[in-house]
Amino acid sequence: MKLIPYSICLSLLGIQLSPAAIVWPSSDDGWIAVTDSNGDYYGDPDDINPASLNMIGDEDTPMLFWQYQHMDSAEMEDDQIIFRLRVEDIAKNPQFTWQILFNTKSETGIDFVLELNLSGSSDGIYLAQTLTDGPNFDDVTFDTSTPIEGQEGGYLWFTTVVLDEGEPGYEDYSRFVATGDGNYFVDIGMSWDAFSTATGLSLTDEFSIGASTSATHTSINKDVPLGLANTAGVNSGFGSSINGIIPEPSASALISFALCGFILYRKK
Repeated sequence: MKLIPYSICLSLLGIQLSPAAIVWPSSDDGWIAVTDSNGDYYGDPDDINPASLNMIGDEDTPMLFWQYQHMDSAEMEDDQIIFRLRVEDIAKNPQFTWQILFNTKSETGIDFVLELNLSGSSDGIYLAQTLTDGPNFDDVTFDTSTPIEGQEGGYLWFTTVVLDEGEPGYEDYSRFVATGDGNYFVDIGMSWDAFSTATGLSLTDEFSIGASTSATHTSINKDVPLGLANTAGVNSGFGSSINGIIPEPSASALISFALCGFILYRKK
């Protein structure tokens, strides 16, 4: 499957066009750890160099998380979605990219990437559509250079990254956080409105996420998850499906609500 690349940019040039900065969680509460097909934490047992691109996680230590933050807006335009990736070390001299991978359709392959790009080429945070979505990790390429114009079928969300006193990623939409056990989290976030518009996902849609690292923001060429090789198929690299950010009520729940309503009616 080959997706037609189009893109849209949310400009940071004017105050009215600037997306709201992420309100980072003040604690570890609220993070949802991604699991694999066996129900264990989604992780990666293999070591690579440099340490800042080495993803860390096993069945006891979660590697990848997500969190949806409702910001008390009735229209949800200020709501945010955030992703967290555990790596071995902070990037002190960044020339690299950290990537959250998405499968948003029933077909196989990688559909989108949300990435913190500090490779030295067009540094920034991208939500990009894939040009080539597989079949293997080393076949994947991302559309990060399409002219900025909105078209139905595909989008690119982009914001520049300003380094703070030489530390990478400390900006309004990304950060590095010490885990307390010698590792670091890479956090990347954006508004739910922009994410939903770009990917076509609603709060109740099912999708899958994975993670990788790279020396470039246009492909995957460093660490891949679950001990896989870069020549492995991308479909084996996703975590278990997320059954909606806010799952639809199950049939049993709907029946329970109906019974409660009937009981309350009978009591009147």
